Amino acid sequence: MRAIEKIIRGGVALALGALLAVSAAPAVARAETVGAFEVTGGTSGQDYTFTAPLDYDSSSCHVLTINNGTPLTISTNDSAARGCRIVIPGGVTANITLAGVSIMPAVATSEAGLSGIDLVAGQP
Repeated sequence: MRAIEKIIRGGVALALGALLAVSAAPAVARAETVGAFEVTGGTSGQDYTFTAPLDYDSSSCHVLTINNGTPLTISTNDSAARGCRIVIPGGVTANITLAGVSIMPAVATSEAGLSGIDLVAGQP
């Protein structure tokens, strides 16, 4: 009877150890497509938001807004994200990695004063 108890206890301990090892494995970050951007890390609607252009306004653009300091990796899933930009509002300390980002503003002239990334002035 004691041999059977040892086998059962050993099997339970082994199964428990395997379960703990699997649950302790780091989660693999998944990229989410938002417009022409691929965002890895964070949660859409919480750490970043995406606003699509208005259907009736051809001068409006896609805007990816970074809401906090959660680490995010941003890339473009197109050769050039036309009419897109990334905005970091004032007071936000962003932690972003740009990985192969190519942004072409909707009006790509120096007179328009448009940029692919906007840093909004914060409070001093």
